[in-house]
Amino acid sequence: MLSFTLLVVFVAISWATSGEITREAVLSGRVFAPMEYRGRVRELPLRNARVVVLDARTGEVVATSSTDMAGRYEVTVSVPGVYLLEIQKGDLCLLDVSGRVRRERTYDLGFVDTRSTALTLVLLELFESTGDPAQVVYFVSPRILKASGFKELTHRVRDVLLRQGDPTRDPEILEAAGNLALLFLTS
Repeated sequence: MLSFTLLVVFVAISWATSGEITREAVLSGRVFAPMEYRGRVRELPLRNARVVVLDARTGEVVATSSTDMAGRYEVTVSVPGVYLLEIQKGDLCLLDVSGRVRRERTYDLGFVDTRSTALTLVLLELFESTGDPAQVVYFVSPRILKASGFKELTHRVRDVLLRQGDPTRDPEILEAAGNLALLFLTS
């Protein structure tokens, strides 16, 4: 009996020190910013930009990475949670938000662009007024994309980004995002 107990303890200690369960997940995607190209405005890959991942509840930075020459990024985060992504290059800032992230999975968040930035600005307003960012992302995001005024907000974000600006600091954009958020707080 003693040898069996020692064997169980040895196996448990070996597992705990060498085979810990990972609690990480991977977020990936591509970043596109509006730029003048051959006389037209196009969404082009944003190269060598800094990717900052924040906990959507606390605002705490949980990871950083950067985009490659094709605008791709991949970053490992702890889980569970909902994450805000800030992509920064110079004064330029684009945003995206993940849904609820679970351990040991890879999440392709798709494109970070003017549309995701506009959507995230509205979601950030809602996060401040509601308890669970995951519920807001899951239930409200599709409705925001169809809301009257969202297309105009997206165009405003694009115009600021074209000027290499930061839409998260533009008073008109923040007011428009707040007004859109109010539609969903009252419904």
